[in-house]
Amino acid sequence: MDEASLSTDPRVVLLLLVPAVAFLLAWIMAGVAGKQGAQSAGAPQPPGPRERRVPPAPPRFDTPERRDAPIGRYMDCTIFETASIGGLEYRFDRVLAPGALWRSDRGERCIAPGLVYVTR
Repeated sequence: MDEASLSTDPRVVLLLLVPAVAFLLAWIMAGVAGKQGAQSAGAPQPPGPRERRVPPAPPRFDTPERRDAPIGRYMDCTIFETASIGGLEYRFDRVLAPGALWRSDRGERCIAPGLVYVTR
């Protein structure tokens, strides 16, 4: 066989093409298996374009009409023993951590910068 016939012989083309396609398929399958293994192992995945994480909304702060008896300070704000909000008396209970998600239980109010008061 001369050199010109080798380049046009379909058997030679198939002989070169089949291993290339097999290698490509093996490479794709290894990538897919690797992704599935990482997901099943519980590894945290970055959010996709549609799964962007929305940070929790900051708490809505109430504005007290009256505050009595200062008992301390937090983040350059005075903590008062009692506060009057909407005509009801509340007493200081705890401080809400910065960035924490606050769920209001019945009888609780939150005053800036995160002072939680409960009904008396």
